[in-house]
Amino acid sequence: MSNDSDKNIVPSEKPGLSRYSSDLIKRGLDLANKSQTVNSKSSQPAQVPTIQAEAGELLKCGNEEYNKGDYQGAINDYTQVLRINPSSASAYYNRGMARYKLGDKQGAINDYTQALRINPNDADTYKNRAIARYKLGDKQGEIDDYTQILRINPNNVEAYNKRSKARSVLGDYQGAIDDSLRAANPEY
Repeated sequence: MSNDSDKNIVPSEKPGLSRYSSDLIKRGLDLANKSQTVNSKSSQPAQVPTIQAEAGELLKCGNEEYNKGDYQGAINDYTQVLRINPSSASAYYNRGMARYKLGDKQGAINDYTQALRINPNDADTYKNRAIARYKLGDKQGEIDDYTQILRINPNNVEAYNKRSKARSVLGDYQGAIDDSLRAANPEY
């Protein structure tokens, strides 16, 4: 069963699933170049760049699987990326999206939370977590996430509207009215 809020889950404004994968690959290549310079003086092969390149390739494979609808395969690849690079916000974000698609809303929330610990200013991740919280009936969590989106972008009309609805359900009618007015006029 699908709902309009499912359509609001989007990986990024840029083409492709991960807005971070190209940065990860670039960092891996930069590390490879630096490591080759250092390792040209020694007989040891450069392992870190190979590992980073592997993480970038796994992220890319996960994105391709996600786009084909193989969400479990994508989850497996993103999990491998996280074993290599536990600070990959994009792997947590993307794995959260795949978990959401498979119906694991709590798993998605957990992954989005991890991504936000790494990158606390990502409005898309807050939005996706708010949607998952909505699906689980966590209105206060949903309100908290929309509040964070508004901290990042005080003129986000959609966040005001969604937060207004959640506040209304919780009986915070004045807060709901204030958010509705701000949605209509952000300077309110």
